[in-house]
Amino acid sequence: MAGRYEYHSEPKDVYRRHDNCGCSVTYENGRKRRDVWSKREWEAPEPGAGAGELVRLTAEQAETLQEKHQLKVLTGGQKPAIIKLPDIEIGRSVGAKAKNYDIMDLETGEHFSLAEGTSLRNVQVFAGKGVKKPYEKAWKYAKKFGGRVEDWQHAKGIGTVDFYGEYRDAELHWSQCDGYGKHDFFIKRWLE
Repeated sequence: MAGRYEYHSEPKDVYRRHDNCGCSVTYENGRKRRDVWSKREWEAPEPGAGAGELVRLTAEQAETLQEKHQLKVLTGGQKPAIIKLPDIEIGRSVGAKAKNYDIMDLETGEHFSLAEGTSLRNVQVFAGKGVKKPYEKAWKYAKKFGGRVEDWQHAKGIGTVDFYGEYRDAELHWSQCDGYGKHDFFIKRWLE
């Protein structure tokens, strides 16, 4: 339904949101534009100024933009296989310790936490909201913690685990949803 429409002649479902909706609907009032859902306003570009036009990038240019600005780059209407996210910092203080994540080692059933003052690195979302692969356990998390099923994601990253006072790197997996937190961390594999 992408396109420009005169008010009262737009298609019936143009304002309806769909699963994993990332669409925007804007309207113009003179030189001002406003997003229907976020209510954000901005100045419309001068006609012929070229702003807002789609630009075709090489794969290298798109990757550079994604890394530099943590952007999602459109890829011909297809969802990416993974989304790269910025590192997640783990605090050092006693208060931050309470916010540390409980991590289960699936092989032994033991529980650990992340080393204070470190970060979760190379964070990627590979199932759920925003990527091709659906997250099959999303219903479980939506029911237990809240949020919409389609908003939950399965993510992974490299974390430094406090292993009985010794620091060890591991590939960690968890479930997350904006506004509902990160849950059920587990060690997929030790990296040493």
